[in-house]
Amino acid sequence: MTRRMRCVSWIVVGGLWACLPPDEEGEGAVGVSASMLVSTCQPGALPEGEVNRVTVEVTGRDRNTGQSVLLASGEAAVPGDGVALGSVPAGSGRVVTVLGYRQGQDTPAWYGRKREVAIAQDRTTELQMVLSRFGASTCVGVPAGFSPMMFPASVVLGDGRVLVTGGFTTVEDQGGGSLRLTGPSDRAYLYDPFQGTFTEIASRMNAPRAGHVMVQLPLAQGDRVLIFGGLTKASWKAGTTFPLSFDTADALDSYEVFDVAAGTFVTGGERMSSPRAFPEAGRLYDNSVLIVGGGRWPVDDARYLVADLWAPYGGADGQGGLLALENGLRTNRQHNGGTMVKIEDTSQGLSRYLVLGGTTFDEAVLEVFTQSSRQQDGASGAFRSRAVANLPRLFFPGVAPIREDAQGNKRFLVAGGAVWNGSTLLPPGDQAWLLTIDGTGKGTVETLNGQPCAARWLHGVLASKDGDLAWLIGGVRDFGGGLADGACHLDLAAKRLVAADASTGLLAGRFGAALEVLPDDTLWVAGGVGEAAELDPASAGKVEVYTPAALKTSLVEM
Repeated sequence: MTRRMRCVSWIVVGGLWACLPPDEEGEGAVGVSASMLVSTCQPGALPEGEVNRVTVEVTGRDRNTGQSVLLASGEAAVPGDGVALGSVPAGSGRVVTVLGYRQGQDTPAWYGRKREVAIAQDRTTELQMVLSRFGASTCVGVPAGFSPMMFPASVVLGDGRVLVTGGFTTVEDQGGGSLRLTGPSDRAYLYDPFQGTFTEIASRMNAPRAGHVMVQLPLAQGDRVLIFGGLTKASWKAGTTFPLSFDTADALDSYEVFDVAAGTFVTGGERMSSPRAFPEAGRLYDNSVLIVGGGRWPVDDARYLVADLWAPYGGADGQGGLLALENGLRTNRQHNGGTMVKIEDTSQGLSRYLVLGGTTFDEAVLEVFTQSSRQQDGASGAFRSRAVANLPRLFFPGVAPIREDAQGNKRFLVAGGAVWNGSTLLPPGDQAWLLTIDGTGKGTVETLNGQPCAARWLHGVLASKDGDLAWLIGGVRDFGGGLADGACHLDLAAKRLVAADASTGLLAGRFGAALEVLPDDTLWVAGGVGEAAELDPASAGKVEVYTPAALKTSLVEM
């Protein structure tokens, strides 16, 4: 379990401020109530008495340059009586970073950050933060009944909490080394990064499911989470061939909606065009949702050349549902076992998405989707295939957006995934790719060779808020179930993958987990197993927060 230990009595008086953005006037103060996320499920948890120095930094965006600038900072010894930083320029969109240090050390031992803070003039803005161990992972206590699970789904809510649902919880031995993943969960949980707590929601999903996808929507009537597809059963047979498979009869064509404020699940009114297992979904500019993929791999099934669109103005009552589009919304490739990530929202209020990998048998390994300006009138968007030299045909690749290039083109790290050689699937190799998409949707790629950390699949690739860092987490390195070695991150300047900190805790031995970037830039991992046979409802599942040493401790841009 995890204990939250109060960091007693910190005081920071006064402050140092500069770079006041234009049109901002007046000053306020920041008060921080901080706790430590201290794990008892791994050795080396820091006693609170080891923290003898605390720093606080407040940054904001310069209106002219868009750069992050220092607005206020301070330092204090412990103990004190709370964290109070004065002379902070009033305004919104502030970022507050708190670091705790051991005696005589310059590298922080504890880390906390809160974004989108509004500083009121002539008032003290009170914040509550949970500090995590810097350069390490920390276990989070889980409620009774949270068991090991494979392929749950997660999403970050608008208020920064994380919703996690479903996942396989049991396994059946089919003989001959074949396992059947069963027992899909209908349970849902919330992680609160500001309290460090992980709790179960009283309401449950209407359909137990694993291998599904969730999308958060900030709708006018309140935040909603849409949950699409999933599986009731799947098969896992480790060996020399691709081990994960499923029967389409065990896939779900249903969706449901979670009302965040009410904490309840409601079944959707329609069915998707096909059952979808491990589908990809993304929110468009107008809060509609694009859903692609979900068929078996690398099986050719023309049903999955049709994408689905959910819209808040769809459905029989116009209050939300799947759209019936003119001639349907057709892709050029099926992308079963592929991935999808947003490219941008255009100045016309339309979204563009990158869809990469999966069931694609020619040189066009990716597509670019552009939303239609007439979608509400029944017009579909457009998928355009793109051939990209030197990018192989990947299944279950990890893709994350990174910082734009000097010309403003969008860039992505592509790493991991099984490789289709034209006749069969092969384990991932030691390559990663920097993919650039220009304004016309044309893609070019730079291959990063000799990257052993990239040899993984069923992993996660997550990017920092500013796109300067991207991490590879978890997964298996081959088809025999051999676990990938911990985590690593992209050094964009050197164009290579760098092994993560030595103390990555549980991250070193899990795949099939739910992964998210938290509002404070730390990484959150829930579920996952070291091997499929570990699924046991009588055991406790795992949740942790990982704070990489590569994180920026200061956001000030020089």
